[in-house]
Amino acid sequence: MNTLLNVILIPQLGAMGAAIATMIGYLTVTIIRTISTNKIIRMKISWPIQIMSAVLILIQGIMASLENTTVIQMAVLAIIIYIQRSFIGKELGKVIPIIMNRVKGRNKGGGNNNIRA
Repeated sequence: MNTLLNVILIPQLGAMGAAIATMIGYLTVTIIRTISTNKIIRMKISWPIQIMSAVLILIQGIMASLENTTVIQMAVLAIIIYIQRSFIGKELGKVIPIIMNRVKGRNKGGGNNNIRA
């Protein structure tokens, strides 16, 4: 996807087109990985919060292309961290023990690298 978007956007927008293509590619991968990971490790995902964070990151990227916007960029970053703190605190605390148990089980299993839910 990133390559296709680069072919389309770089001739028209230059480096900004490459940045936009990369952002769209990363956003797509994040959504796909979140959905597939949620099939293995159940997490409560607040999609409105995730979408709001993505929009704020987009705004931060636009501001980065402008001059003298460092204070605004820092404010947007602080808002993103504040919004995500509850998700990170709750869900990461659940996920780490699950991963550790699976790693311990894999080490005891004699080389079976397949992780199944």
